[in-house]
Amino acid sequence: MKASVSPQSFKRLLAKKLQKSVKGYPYIPPRIVHNLDKIHPRHGDIEYRWLIKYYAWDLDLQKLRLLRFYAINKEGNRWLSFQDRMKRARRAVIEISKMLHDGYVVERKIKKPKLPNYNYRNLTIEKAFLEAIELKSATLKRSSAKNFNALKKIWIPWLTSKNYANAKMSKFSPIIVQEFWEDELKLGVRSNRTIKNYVGDIKHLVESQMKKKDLSLKIHEIPLPTFSTEQRLHAAYNSEQMQLIKKACLETDNQYLLDYITTVFYTLARPKTELRLMKVEQVDLNDNRIFIPSGSAKNKKGRWIDIYPPLKKVLIKWNLSQYPGDYYLFSIDQKPGLKPTGINYFYKKNKKILDYTGLSDLMMEYTLYGYKHSGAINLYTSIQSKQNASKAIRIVKNQCGHGSEKETEIYLRSLNVLRLSDHFDNVKEF
Repeated sequence: MKASVSPQSFKRLLAKKLQKSVKGYPYIPPRIVHNLDKIHPRHGDIEYRWLIKYYAWDLDLQKLRLLRFYAINKEGNRWLSFQDRMKRARRAVIEISKMLHDGYVVERKIKKPKLPNYNYRNLTIEKAFLEAIELKSATLKRSSAKNFNALKKIWIPWLTSKNYANAKMSKFSPIIVQEFWEDELKLGVRSNRTIKNYVGDIKHLVESQMKKKDLSLKIHEIPLPTFSTEQRLHAAYNSEQMQLIKKACLETDNQYLLDYITTVFYTLARPKTELRLMKVEQVDLNDNRIFIPSGSAKNKKGRWIDIYPPLKKVLIKWNLSQYPGDYYLFSIDQKPGLKPTGINYFYKKNKKILDYTGLSDLMMEYTLYGYKHSGAINLYTSIQSKQNASKAIRIVKNQCGHGSEKETEIYLRSLNVLRLSDHFDNVKEF
């Protein structure tokens, strides 16, 4: 493991910190490494990781080795607060110091057994891909493994329907992948981007997991059909539809869903990640803002978003001060709680409301994401009418968490709220 300091800095560190254990091995005591600005109790990102660094003697390499200890950040799946993390870190420093003083050294670890080397050429196409997906998923994070499991649910049934599943993998060719691509495009159920990702995953499994040389395949040479650049966007609800949905929620005693819709509408938070996993400690009613941590944000950058008066009324009604900070804002108990709602919890409730109002019969993609688009339109038009378009774009950009104002402009144009012709009336005659 390489040290993260320059040779000169390391020499100074040795001269200042080097100690010897009771067994005569040199070591450098542990120290807490953190950025207090990033995990400040009031303004920080609670998901920013701290660590403890220390140097122990490596018996095999015969030199000091930099080691890192991260088990000070969480209690189970819950991120610890600033104060609790500091207490745990200090206890860990004491324990590591004692361990080093007593003669702890780094010894060669037992090598992990190699994964079985399948001869994919002799397997059926179905068996080969199932084995490859299983082995690949075992080495990935849950979010990445989900992509391959999603591919399995689409790809394997398609192979069966085309009578390719029981053919030998040695007969597999890029033409099969091209046929899959074309069938998915014709079906029109999944977006072009999703289909392209599926093909990319198939390409990866064949070239990396199954070894391209063994199969003599050149997936990258597939003459894939050109796809449209038009994106399928969840339909935004207009003001009349929003009022209709609000009325339906009240008539069917669905106040919890209405509160959720209101939160999406005014925060512009992404329903499945940013809002579903939002916790009480992220809401600051004193400064009228909510913190979106990097762990759930789309671009992996934490940000503060504003709380507008209509939403603040809802949050005050919940009396959030009576709940612990690590409680999820929306839980299965229909109030702040320890367990967040499932991914499809509000989707199913919203579907029933759309059926009740008749909006689901309009052949439009009305989903929970549509409330975010409606809120973006409302926010932009409200600010633009009173101030100017540039400021409105900046505010929508921050609320949505976009990487640039250009991205926000493209987003607003896709919603048909910002058009290139908006400035035409300001052009004077010569």
